Amino acid sequence: MLNTHIYYLIASSVLTQGQQVLASVDGSVLYKDDVKHSPKNGFVALGTDRFGIADFDDLAISAS
Repeated sequence: MLNTHIYYLIASSVLTQGQQVLASVDGSVLYKDDVKHSPKNGFVALGTDRFGIADFDDLAISAS
C-alpha cells in the first residue's frame, strides 16, 4: 500500500504587546486589534475543530 499523506508544519502565533494583540498563521496576519479591557482575566486555546487530533511540535509559550 502506498502512503500518500503529506505532512507539513504550520507556524502560528499570538502576540500581545502593550494594548495590541496580533494573531498569525505562517506569517499571514489573521487578527490585529486593541486588547479589550473587559473581562480582566482571559485565556488562549490551541486546538482543532470538534476536538480532533492535533500534534504540536516544538510548542513554546512564554511571557515577557
